[in-house]
Amino acid sequence: MKTSKDRFDLEEEIMKLHSFAEDLETVSNLIMENLEISSAVQDKSVNVLIGIETMLKIHADKMMDTMAQCFKLKPYDAYTEYMAEKKRELTNAGSDCIMKKCGNCKPTGETDD
Repeated sequence: MKTSKDRFDLEEEIMKLHSFAEDLETVSNLIMENLEISSAVQDKSVNVLIGIETMLKIHADKMMDTMAQCFKLKPYDAYTEYMAEKKRELTNAGSDCIMKKCGNCKPTGETDD
């Protein structure tokens, strides 16, 4: 039996956060597909789940960054650029609407005419 944990155990625990975030995405999709739930309740519920999912991913990335620095796993400058790119992706993904997954959102300037 293993008595002490190492960086691989830490990395595994951090990766579980990403898996949990993916589970939240699955739940969000199930809520949006459920026709018995009103659209207002769907929107509120899915918004909360997407927010939690995003926070988990950001926190997991931050933890991986800390681990990379502590164990000197990657040149920090390269990892910092990677993290900046991830942040840009998250920012751009939500720039039009946090609910892009719902299918109800229209690009800016588009109407229901």
